Amino acid sequence: DPYNGGFCLLYRPRVYSARDRLWRGRERKRGAVMDLTALLKGEKSGLHVREGDSACLRDIRFLIVLDGDTMLNLGSAARMAGTLAHPLQRPELDLRSKSVRRGYGILQPKISVSLADAQRSEFARVFAGQGGLDPYGSLNSDVYQDAFGEGSYTGKGILDVDAFHACLYGRFPAETLLSHDLIEGGYVGCGYLGDLELTDGFPAGVLSYFERQHRWIRGDWQTLPWLFPRVRDEEGKRAPNPLTPLTKWKILDNLIRSLTPAAEFLTLFLCGLFPCRALFTCLAAVLGCLAVRIIVNSAGEQRHRRRYRARILSAAKSDFLQLIWLVLLLPYRAWVHASAVALALYRSLISRRNMLTWVTAAEGESRCRGSLWLYFRRMWPCLAAAAAGVFCPWVVLKSLALLWLLTPALSWAISRPKPAKRPPTEAQKLFLLHCAGDICRYYRDLVTAERHYLPPDNLQETPFRLVAERTSPTNIGLGLLSALAAADLGIWKPEQSWELIENTLTAMDGLPRFRGHFYNWYDIRSGEPLQPPFISTVDSGNLLACLITLHAAAEDAGKCGIAGKLKQMISEMKLDFLYDEGKELLRIGWDPIEDKAAGGWYDLLESEARIASFLAIARGDAPGRHWRRLGRTLADSSGMSGLASWTGTMFEYLMPALFMPSPEGS
Repeated sequence: DPYNGGFCLLYRPRVYSARDRLWRGRERKRGAVMDLTALLKGEKSGLHVREGDSACLRDIRFLIVLDGDTMLNLGSAARMAGTLAHPLQRPELDLRSKSVRRGYGILQPKISVSLADAQRSEFARVFAGQGGLDPYGSLNSDVYQDAFGEGSYTGKGILDVDAFHACLYGRFPAETLLSHDLIEGGYVGCGYLGDLELTDGFPAGVLSYFERQHRWIRGDWQTLPWLFPRVRDEEGKRAPNPLTPLTKWKILDNLIRSLTPAAEFLTLFLCGLFPCRALFTCLAAVLGCLAVRIIVNSAGEQRHRRRYRARILSAAKSDFLQLIWLVLLLPYRAWVHASAVALALYRSLISRRNMLTWVTAAEGESRCRGSLWLYFRRMWPCLAAAAAGVFCPWVVLKSLALLWLLTPALSWAISRPKPAKRPPTEAQKLFLLHCAGDICRYYRDLVTAERHYLPPDNLQETPFRLVAERTSPTNIGLGLLSALAAADLGIWKPEQSWELIENTLTAMDGLPRFRGHFYNWYDIRSGEPLQPPFISTVDSGNLLACLITLHAAAEDAGKCGIAGKLKQMISEMKLDFLYDEGKELLRIGWDPIEDKAAGGWYDLLESEARIASFLAIARGDAPGRHWRRLGRTLADSSGMSGLASWTGTMFEYLMPALFMPSPEGS
């Protein structure tokens, strides 16, 4: 262990709802922050480490904290731990203020919306952004980090256990701080890890989105006391506030932005009631600020339009649609923000109760997934604004009033889940089964004992019948999976399929190989490699994918003999020697006679080698950065654009799709 014998613990907080009784007995939490602090002290039950791992929380140096819908990507946990363990990041504690003044106790990675969540509804499609991992976003800038060396903690990242405990234990009044992340980052020192990306969820509907906004705004206004020189600690005593002016500015910025929708609505409404030059100037400034973002994104896309992959929505189009929807939702947005501010101030200053009330994202989503009537009932501010706008003398505001009257119905429409793809019709199923039957006859007639149960590369039908008495690893792999598919489709009996599979695997055992890899061509009559012998990266990747798929099927079917043989072949086919570390790409292949790499590399994502790249990364034979190294060059034709393939053949587009999903929007 490179980290002084310590462990890195992955922690996903328990999911509590507002109805849970959290504040009783010794389980009473000191707000969400002290819940985490209690975990760090070892007071939380239900935390287990393996026997022999020195089962004591003192041995845990780093803690990775994620939401329930946050996804870690390949190698991201190790990279976060390695970065925080670097001597230059080591937090230095100011004993007087009990806060970190140099180094970082927390690292916040870049957070993107998951591709699936970004495509859940039309609302998410517009507001969630592109979704998924940005292949060109290996470095992501943050103004606060670049200018001041300080990031903003949003509750997902890695923290130094000792620094976190030393700075925050006993710091906050009990049950008063809902949004604690920004404050924690200010005390412990947060750095922005812009070259590491995690994915998170996104609400599918308008109501669930603004319910989340309501909770965030309430939490932001509970941080208001940290703008002042002295704040209360857990015991209620006033102590000096150690937050830097920059952190205080972040708090103030959150509060100002929460008031913006109400100010926009008020400005618009006053312009309709009392038309004057000053108010119209304010309104023009508001619309100008919104339009600038569209202009900048449009210019950026024109400059780099051939660099990026095809998107569901361009940035400029997405911003334009967002602008339209923000205007349509303006009365509801203003109400949500204003009511959240008022409720937070009432609970903080007067009632002193229910300050930590919140619901999980999943519960909020289920509560807001309802009928059209629910949207009209919850979005009554739009109806009230529409009724008031009718009496305004300004024609534009009267037009907006009519649109606000329809906003609940439109919001319900764009919040509905996207319909599933239409299943094939019975006629289409029969056609596909007929095609499958033709394929199965190919293997039934041509994969014979005389050919060592190896499938021929092709059959020529005209001008005369001729069988190509050679085969490749790709041919063999597809032959194995075709036999499996024939049984799944009911075309062959399972015993017939598994018999052919076993005979082919036995023949493969007798074929000459190089480092566990099969040569790119064999004579199926003699079983000898065709000259000159060559190890093809594409063929090895395709065969490996077929063997892995077949191994899973053999285990499900209880074919242990077969499964063991497949496992042995899979383990012997290492792809590391086909990976060029200097170029971070897979080589075309390997010359077994000279025992050296062949010239050339696969440098495009849309190529037949994509399966080999995927498996090399998944098995640890190549690093994850290899996937980002693959080019995504766009080719334009007839006004449409798509990813260019390596040689322009349909094989490169269709072969990887047999094994790898192509998520919608990717």
